[in-house]
Amino acid sequence: MKKRKLLIPILAGLVVGQIFAEGNRPFSIINTLRFGYNDNPDRKEDASGSAYVEDVVDFAFNASLSDRTDLVVKSQVRFKTDTENKIHPNLYAVLSHSVSPRLMFRLSDKFRSADKPSGRSGGRYDYFKNTLGASATYVLTQKDRLELSLSHQIAQHDEEIEDDDYTTLSAGISWARDIRPQRTRS
Repeated sequence: MKKRKLLIPILAGLVVGQIFAEGNRPFSIINTLRFGYNDNPDRKEDASGSAYVEDVVDFAFNASLSDRTDLVVKSQVRFKTDTENKIHPNLYAVLSHSVSPRLMFRLSDKFRSADKPSGRSGGRYDYFKNTLGASATYVLTQKDRLELSLSHQIAQHDEEIEDDDYTTLSAGISWARDIRPQRTRS
């Protein structure tokens, strides 16, 4: 039992050491402050405008876990003064692994929360949308790629407009070809 307890911190230390080994900072923070005016934010017939202040804080974390595995995590937090000072976090994460020079797997999760106007009930309501996806890309030739993808998406709204809620499961296969015009040089 003691060996298992010791193994977890050692593995965590190895991953953290690998992330910071290259000397680059994998973290970045960007703060954006916006001032604006919207003449009809709720899309009502009696248009009443409002000024707003929006503070957007972006966090990003990029790391190469190995020479074939990358991790990207991005988050955005929005604070708006015209929507009762609500906080809306968003998160995007992608784990990519190159199995071989021709085959790459990607696992992603995208979580978005915000508020939006509803035309039917005439107010602003909170919602969230979460999309979990997996894809495999195979390089056929230098110009051709084949991709197989699978995703699961959930969207939920406040109780007042829960008719807009949905769950979607989708799968697809696509073929991509790079088309480059021939260039002559003299």
